[in-house]
Amino acid sequence: MRYDNPELRRQLASAYALGSLSPLVRSRFKRLLRDDVGLQALVDDAQIRLAPLALTLEPVTPSVTVWKAIDQRLELTAPARAVRWFDRLLRPALGWAAVGVMVGFVGGQLIPDLGRGGSQSPALSAAGKTQLPPSYVGVLANEAGGAGLLVSSLRHGRSADFKFVKPETPPEGQVFYLWGLPADGSAAVAIGPLPAGSQGSIALDGTAEALLANVSRLAVTLEPLGTEPAVPGLPYRYLGFCGKFWP
Repeated sequence: MRYDNPELRRQLASAYALGSLSPLVRSRFKRLLRDDVGLQALVDDAQIRLAPLALTLEPVTPSVTVWKAIDQRLELTAPARAVRWFDRLLRPALGWAAVGVMVGFVGGQLIPDLGRGGSQSPALSAAGKTQLPPSYVGVLANEAGGAGLLVSSLRHGRSADFKFVKPETPPEGQVFYLWGLPADGSAAVAIGPLPAGSQGSIALDGTAEALLANVSRLAVTLEPLGTEPAVPGLPYRYLGFCGKFWP
């Protein structure tokens, strides 16, 4: 099958976002998706377009039988645990668009914790309630698909705050490097290395608006310490939705 046909690519991207591909085709598509930024952009677009359909459905809690069947299918041996809301958001079936919708709801709880005393101080409404000012917000998953990293910057800010959900230290001689991935599949935007620590702030080469206006996803790679890479050194260690949050 030729995967350079534009119409076929759009159809496959939509079917992948809906979760309607057969296991064999889905597995093949995921392999293509890893190295094809144009295809990744088509999937992002499909997820954004189809997300409202998911939001019209009533939440359904899977039965114990369903969870057991999943464990057996995946040959999991670890004891069953309660599934956190963050883990559910970051499952591929929901797509990054759904993550963005939820960030709008919980942003007031998560974002004020980033960079305390720094650039991301929340605005106060007339009623005295905390509100998220116009910002870019990124919610990234780790390679296992779990909650990984939060990133935020004021719309016209010149720094971005970050917070690892679960602290992780890069290997010696390497650094976590933040990238912006444009929605049109064009070259990744190098944002810069993340300082050591579970949370902190990174200076931007310009305003967030200038860097992120056309970015639909954020990604983190491991890069040699002290270098300024022109392209991401795959694989992505963290990857997720980047959204604009203002009226």
